[in-house]
Amino acid sequence: MNWKHAAFAPALMLAQTSAHAQENDQTLRTKVNEIFADLMVEGAPGAGVIIAQNGKPLHELYYGEADLVHGVPIGPDTVFHVASVSKQFTAYAINRLALEGKLDLDAPFQTYLSDTPDYGAAISVRELIHHTSGLRSHYVVAALAGMPGDLPMTPARAERWPELLRDLNYEPGTEVSYTNLGYGYLAENVGSVTGQILADRLEERLITPHRMSSTLVLNEYNRVVPGRATSFRKTEDGWEHSHYLNNLAGGTNVNTTPRDLAKWSAHLVGLKASDPDMWAAMATPGTLNDGSPALLNGELPYAGGLAHAKVAGIPVLKHSGSNAQYRAYVMHEPESGLFAAILSNTAEGNARARIDSVMRAALVSKGLADPAPVTAPEDAETPKAAFDKDAVAPAMGAFTIARAALPKGLAIPPIQNFAERATVLFRLTENGIETRVDSGAWGPVEAASPTTAKAGEATIDFSGTAPIMLWKDETLALARGGCSAERSAQIAGRYKHPAWPVIIEVGYSDKGLHMTYGEDETRAVTCPSETQLVTEIKNKTDFLGSKQFEVVGSGKARALLVSLGPRVRRVRFDRID
Repeated sequence: MNWKHAAFAPALMLAQTSAHAQENDQTLRTKVNEIFADLMVEGAPGAGVIIAQNGKPLHELYYGEADLVHGVPIGPDTVFHVASVSKQFTAYAINRLALEGKLDLDAPFQTYLSDTPDYGAAISVRELIHHTSGLRSHYVVAALAGMPGDLPMTPARAERWPELLRDLNYEPGTEVSYTNLGYGYLAENVGSVTGQILADRLEERLITPHRMSSTLVLNEYNRVVPGRATSFRKTEDGWEHSHYLNNLAGGTNVNTTPRDLAKWSAHLVGLKASDPDMWAAMATPGTLNDGSPALLNGELPYAGGLAHAKVAGIPVLKHSGSNAQYRAYVMHEPESGLFAAILSNTAEGNARARIDSVMRAALVSKGLADPAPVTAPEDAETPKAAFDKDAVAPAMGAFTIARAALPKGLAIPPIQNFAERATVLFRLTENGIETRVDSGAWGPVEAASPTTAKAGEATIDFSGTAPIMLWKDETLALARGGCSAERSAQIAGRYKHPAWPVIIEVGYSDKGLHMTYGEDETRAVTCPSETQLVTEIKNKTDFLGSKQFEVVGSGKARALLVSLGPRVRRVRFDRID
């Protein structure tokens, strides 16, 4: 036997494997850098990006400035506020207490707190974790009640209007609606059970043992955090500070670095082997009272501060966070231990849309997923379809459709299942047609022909006086809304919440209904049906936008029920004139 060659063969195989790994690592670095190339500009905020496996960084990218005033660049030691990414840390603390027998997840959370509002129903600790509590968003409630958006959100300030938070959006355990207030109560549960505030508990049981030396949980928003990036908002005149003002820990307030988050991810997914019960507590999605899964936004099973999703067909656990202009996106792949994070000090650049690409690049580099298919460039000589504006104009306006008529699989987000009928609006713009469902954001409609559009697998026909939706073998006719002069007169009036210093004034003219909400300017109102109103409301805060109003009373309206998306639903304003 040729011992020389026998010894050389394994060495050759090792060298080839190493060379292949180095090639993959270089491909990963190149791909990630390409994903963020358009954001790497001088004199702008930026981000810290990391891909790691079992806590070991595979690639890191840092670009932009942490402080535009002093020109401080973002680097590995830059600390970011990660907003709602904090929820997985709070869930960790709560689930650990439950496994230690110090807290019952199925007991009402009020069991562990001596002073909470009477919500008229028992809300379990588990329902707080999975956003099935029915609690209203205290951010939105405070803004709707007239709190200026530039005032710090503190526990004392949140308690100024306990009546506002006492009503629930729905019976606990029957639906899902994201709420920071629930995680604030979880933080208070930690404190009442352990005698430690959440920050100290996490420091003792997680942060210090896992050497997350740059991680800090704040209880005071104005505390100085060494090395933290400042949040900046882009305006027409340049960049301005976007102040982070929040003292409510639990749903937010973790400050950390990409490298520390990689250590956290290694511990989290390592629980699969080291502590299966704790892993199950963190990763098992919640369920509703009827046994169906608790789906965040109607599509993502929600576990312990982590949402289940897929990238390139591979299951991942993910979460996002936003506060002021801070944006954070994390993604854990439990089987391989891969982890990806984007932490940014500006909302510019839509980092949310890039996290999937970052994780996919990591999966491809490890041979766990195929590269994204390369699409052929469009033929420049073949023009895109465009709408005939004169032909589609009669089909513009406000329409309604019974939610029960919407076929399963036809997603028209944001579906807000608290109202029986969905409101669908279409309008013409310089660039074509835009649409909005309920109080969601306006978005473009892609033309398929001069009078039709594509919406996923559905086709919308605008050739008549009302849009017709064609989906597989079904035809869905939208009913045109509108309020007659008589109905408008019945709705017009002044309305007030019993505890809010805000008055809604509704008037009408030959141009239709109009509304003034508090100190906001008077705005036109869309009337999709005789029992629904939709308008835009602004109130010196980032939390208000499009509102949906349900009219109570078939004759002269007795009240308006105000909803702002799924987080605050059917707040009653009674007629006062």
